[in-house]
Amino acid sequence: MTTETIIGNIISGIVGGGTVAVVTHFLTKDREKQRDLSAADSANRRRKQEFLGFLKQWRMKIHLQRTTNPTTVGVNVHDAAYRDGVADFEREVMRVRDVFLDSKKFDFLTKRLGSLKPDDWKDKNNPRDVICEAIDELVKFAT
Repeated sequence: MTTETIIGNIISGIVGGGTVAVVTHFLTKDREKQRDLSAADSANRRRKQEFLGFLKQWRMKIHLQRTTNPTTVGVNVHDAAYRDGVADFEREVMRVRDVFLDSKKFDFLTKRLGSLKPDDWKDKNNPRDVICEAIDELVKFAT
């Protein structure tokens, strides 16, 4: 073997090895990026499902309240069940705020649901219907 052949083989080895290293780096980087995106997507789906579970549970609690309750004379039990859940609702909203793409509609629906007042059901027979409709609208948006 001549010196030129040896130098050519060394250069080929260096260039080939470098090429393999660069290609491997980019392929690994892309695979890790896909894995991270998949993990984030999975976490977002889980948080969204937990939020929906909370909303459905809160709705059920409000909906199942008896209209007349001897221990709460003079208190609207549906309004009380609603008010009892507002703080938890606001905490849940903060956990999932970044999950929804249409943040303006999410903010509108959550603000509406979190700030219902007796005036909102003044002309209705039962505040339960107004509260449950607001929850249903948010659930529909979130699914």
